[in-house]
Amino acid sequence: MLNEYIINQGTLYFVFNKDYIFVQEKNANYKIKSDQIALFLNKSCLYYGSTLTGRLVASRGVLKEKYKLPIMINNYQLIIFSTGGQKKANSTFFVYNNIVNFQQLSKAKILVEFKGGITQVFNISYNIFYNQILKASRLLAIYNARWQ
Repeated sequence: MLNEYIINQGTLYFVFNKDYIFVQEKNANYKIKSDQIALFLNKSCLYYGSTLTGRLVASRGVLKEKYKLPIMINNYQLIIFSTGGQKKANSTFFVYNNIVNFQQLSKAKILVEFKGGITQVFNISYNIFYNQILKASRLLAIYNARWQ
């Protein structure tokens, strides 16, 4: 079990449990000892030059929303989003940039395809996942328009 981890281009998704965070990368997976998802996210934001609070304020200002905000972890457009909120145990966080496709398997189950041909089934409502994908894509589109 690792004590620290920085979200990076290889991170596909991670699941927060009340005692640890399970991280799936393209070629490996890790279990990180952590009982605070905000601290875990803040360390990654700080590594790339900002705080989690700063990233959330920016997302809120750009999207004009307050709930379940996607977060641009770095200026290289690494965006994460959660389907369960940041404070709930067993919340899954996805790296938007590594999602290739997704499909509904049932009302509360989806199949997500990631870069590298990796697929995973999640017990998540299709509608919730779709709404979060839309928020993340909107955030990316607005930032891309500003940076051009």
